[in-house]
Amino acid sequence: MPATRPGTGIGPAAGGGGMIPSYWDSVFAESLYPSLFMYQFGAKRRVPPNFGITIKITRLKRQTGIVALQNAQSYGVPFTAANVNALCAQVVSGTLAKYRGVYGNSDIALLTTMGDVTEFAIRDISRDLALQMDNAVKSVLSAVSQGTFLGASAATSNVRSTSLLKVSDIIKAVALLRGANNPRWPDGNFPLLVHPYVSYDLKASLSGGAWLDVNKYATDSTVEKLYRGEVGRLYGARIIETTNLKRLNAVGGMSAGASGWQNLLLAPEAYYVCEMDQMTGRVIVKGLGSAGALDADNSLATVAAKVFFCPIRGFQDANPNARFAETRYIRIVSGATIA
Repeated sequence: MPATRPGTGIGPAAGGGGMIPSYWDSVFAESLYPSLFMYQFGAKRRVPPNFGITIKITRLKRQTGIVALQNAQSYGVPFTAANVNALCAQVVSGTLAKYRGVYGNSDIALLTTMGDVTEFAIRDISRDLALQMDNAVKSVLSAVSQGTFLGASAATSNVRSTSLLKVSDIIKAVALLRGANNPRWPDGNFPLLVHPYVSYDLKASLSGGAWLDVNKYATDSTVEKLYRGEVGRLYGARIIETTNLKRLNAVGGMSAGASGWQNLLLAPEAYYVCEMDQMTGRVIVKGLGSAGALDADNSLATVAAKVFFCPIRGFQDANPNARFAETRYIRIVSGATIA
């Protein structure tokens, strides 16, 4: 079999009717998924092929009072329409959006570049694709009318560099999620996404043994169960550092002041992340001359990646801040001393 073309990593059959080496898919996955901080906390759902791009998810709204103690005298009493409950089901839906990135490489670039331009392009596209997917999740969770707010803006409507994340806010947020009868993550701790600047101020304010670094509870057998970006635990919350959190602004009655972020504390099934089967992060590599007559002198090669993806909020109550509404996640707003 002829050797791979130097400087491209593309075999002679690529773009000519043969199979593209699966190596590029692994390169894409390695660069894409470590950057998807919010993807890992969403409940995964797939749309089968040939079913369109709209996904509908049926879920049960949490409710109580359905089960009641029955006395002996009514054991044999038949059910009637008056004493049969209706199933409290809800449908949440979304439309898959297409994300793609393309790089074009000329024959001059392929001949003169010291590194592998195809691999460079795939890694760069995958990082940006991961960012755009995380941005979509962030936008869904940061909608002004949804979720529960805690933190500096609750009392002052103004978040500045001195409005730091408080341990008491974390403890209260954890208590609210637990008090709302949310299901627990396997270890019982809710993930809390914070900006590294916020994490710095939080750790600098602690004393005693409240903070537990990730290396103190991770072992060789549990390291694969750690979240991406996890740095430690604190009062029922796993602290996850990510730079891709919503910056505060004047929308919704808040003023960002000097700085500020929306930190997110998440319960299971706070949101769904949906993809299309057979379209979960696909890489397309076409070599020089693969365009046929449109590239008659073999001047252009292309590298592309695409995915069909959408996040869907796990509940759609009209007033999620009401006492008995489902609270699946909490936004804790705070500033940071690092500008």
